[in-house]
Amino acid sequence: MMRVRGVQGERGASTYEYVALIAVVAAVSGAFAVLAGPIIESVRFSICRAFGGDCPSSTNPHIGQRDPNFTKCTIFDQNRTLGFNASYRGIRGENSGKDQLIEQVDPVTGKKTAAVILTGKSGLGVESGDRDDVPILDDINKRLKRRQRGKFDVSVFAGINGELGSRYDFDDVEQAERFLNGRRGADWKRVVSGLSGTTGNAVENGLATLNKYVRKGWAWLTGGDPAKVADEQGLAPNAIIIRLGGEAKGSAKWSGTLGADNKVQGKASGEAGLNGALSGDLTVFTEGPNRGMRIYTNKGTLDDNLKVDGGLDLSNILPAAAKVQLQGAKGRTVTYTVVFDKEGNPLRVQFQLDTEVKGGGGVKVGVPQGKQNDPAKTGEVKGDGNVGRRYSHIYNLELSGPENKENLDAFEGLFATPGGLVAVPRSFSYGDPKYIEQLVKFRTAMDKNGQEVKFEYDTFGATLGSEGASGEKGIKKKGFGIGWTDETTRARYRSGHYFDRRHPDLGWVPLANCR
Repeated sequence: MMRVRGVQGERGASTYEYVALIAVVAAVSGAFAVLAGPIIESVRFSICRAFGGDCPSSTNPHIGQRDPNFTKCTIFDQNRTLGFNASYRGIRGENSGKDQLIEQVDPVTGKKTAAVILTGKSGLGVESGDRDDVPILDDINKRLKRRQRGKFDVSVFAGINGELGSRYDFDDVEQAERFLNGRRGADWKRVVSGLSGTTGNAVENGLATLNKYVRKGWAWLTGGDPAKVADEQGLAPNAIIIRLGGEAKGSAKWSGTLGADNKVQGKASGEAGLNGALSGDLTVFTEGPNRGMRIYTNKGTLDDNLKVDGGLDLSNILPAAAKVQLQGAKGRTVTYTVVFDKEGNPLRVQFQLDTEVKGGGGVKVGVPQGKQNDPAKTGEVKGDGNVGRRYSHIYNLELSGPENKENLDAFEGLFATPGGLVAVPRSFSYGDPKYIEQLVKFRTAMDKNGQEVKFEYDTFGATLGSEGASGEKGIKKKGFGIGWTDETTRARYRSGHYFDRRHPDLGWVPLANCR
């Protein structure tokens, strides 16, 4: 910053005023130089459109800014998981089936598409929490029972798992919904997929193929035309997904009664959980224009949930049962993704940070039938919810083309890409100057050439990465247990913004096409 030394009196004041005037003129001139190009270009485009000319222009309203064509806006995302597990003396095995329905919008063109992802998962691990396995838990609960302070439960699980999935792309969400209903619309189909684990897709494809030939045979027997029996849409997936991962989960729960008298009692419970998972998956496109492309994703999840349920039970003083419940949770997910072309060359790298905050509550009111404490009810009004907000921040760095040579050098200094299939961080010793140098180089490339998007969603259901031991139902007794989980989560798009680091003067731009 330039400093000007003045003298006392009017001459000094005039010097400062002159410097200030120069600064104002420079600022105005600089702003005009920055804005003149976009203003002139916008006026020229408007005049051209007014007279019906052929007006070449980017779909991006901010002239000079790169289009955010590295991502799509997910305007609806539904995940359903049905899983089963069994354990014996601390060894736990589990299978689950997951289906995902996604509706997306291209932020540049506004075109809507949809996809269905069907995944089967199998895992093996160790768990603890049975009172017979952990004597100290039995002692704690005996003391709580003597003092009438409720009970205490702990669940801990750690294991490894594998997943195999298929992705099916559609032109609109109606086609995707019809396909999903055909595959997993009925409850028994979801149960089959959950029990089958990683073989679920093969079982489903076999059932779909069998169904097709049964319909063709029936058409032949009844005098119809077997050739007119349509194949089930989507039998050939657009991509195959392979995932390997590990997870560790733990939760502690207390529940009890806080009543001070026999008429009004407050019932409360508290649960604290910490779920962590790390996985790597490879998506290989087998059909469509992207055939041969690969996407490698490494994902880490930390779901730290704190739930507090509480309320008053007024059944003893009112001719009705009234209970109120409240709960809250928070989850975080960190993901990095590398997209490769058909030859295995990296095209782009992305880092994504997801944060989800949830709160829920419920009111349950019922009218007892007969005796005051009779659990049978003639009527019940129940309101509950587990809603929240998710914030996604994606950082993108393009790696292909001569204009991105600096970005590619910075990326290759931190990641190795054997076979053009995966991206593995290079091993450096802690505090190695070379490692620090590569980090600075990559950060510089991201600051100069990166692109960013921010999305905000309304969410319904469980928190990020909350599948597993802490949320399951089941029976565990003397070293043996069976359990199941049935979870559905939904996310709806609220807003999206784009920031181009090559044009920071434009700031965060709303993604107007993502509706």
